[in-house]
Amino acid sequence: MIEQGEQQARTGDITAAVASFRAAQDKDPWLQDPRAGLDPQRKAEILTINGLLDKGTELARQGKLKEAAGLFAKVKGLSENFYFEPTHSTSSGQVEKAQAIYNEAKKQ
Repeated sequence: MIEQGEQQARTGDITAAVASFRAAQDKDPWLQDPRAGLDPQRKAEILTINGLLDKGTELARQGKLKEAAGLFAKVKGLSENFYFEPTHSTSSGQVEKAQAIYNEAKKQ
């Protein structure tokens, strides 16, 4: 159930991911203990954010800047603390261009 929830979260289905994580907690009560480190909502959101950032970065590298900026905006909608900083610079600067589009759209 954990692996299923992780896959659902990476594809953006937070609701299904949370349900899978909770089902895993129902099957294994240890997962309900805070020491287990499984907060279903938080885990789903973090994995979704990571998935969106990975996909957005890949789209930017392919030159699909508006699509990438749209994914970065979705991330911002999930996390008010989101600050986009590309971890890998590209020779063509496409990720940075997508970031610029996102930042410009954020101002409007």
